[in-house]
Amino acid sequence: MVVPLTHRFAQRKDISLMELESEPYVEVKHHCGLKTTLNTCFQQIGFTPTAAYEAEDLMTVAGFVAAGLGVSILPKTNGLMLNGLVWLPIKDEGSCCDIGLVMKRGGYLTPAAKRFSDYVQVTVSDRS
Repeated sequence: MVVPLTHRFAQRKDISLMELESEPYVEVKHHCGLKTTLNTCFQQIGFTPTAAYEAEDLMTVAGFVAAGLGVSILPKTNGLMLNGLVWLPIKDEGSCCDIGLVMKRGGYLTPAAKRFSDYVQVTVSDRS
């Protein structure tokens, strides 16, 4: 979860999804796959957060949170690491997602795909 630096949760070490119940929530529009995943999580715990704002892309969501307009759930990626954000792990069981990377042997990798593959391999190695 991501909250503004000035938010009352900002000093916490982790958070539960149920704590979002009374918080203004910044979400992505319906066409984002992340929203579908999060809606499934919310259904499992029995509530849907109140959407204060809806944005077209994840960077805009991060910007709205940094501006103090609410809280959100975003992937902690380098592209979303804005000043004024605090990232909190979600402590609910099942809140982590496994993500896989499959590459065809002998296939051409663009420079961007190669950098991403290298990043994933280093990140996985660091966590082992």
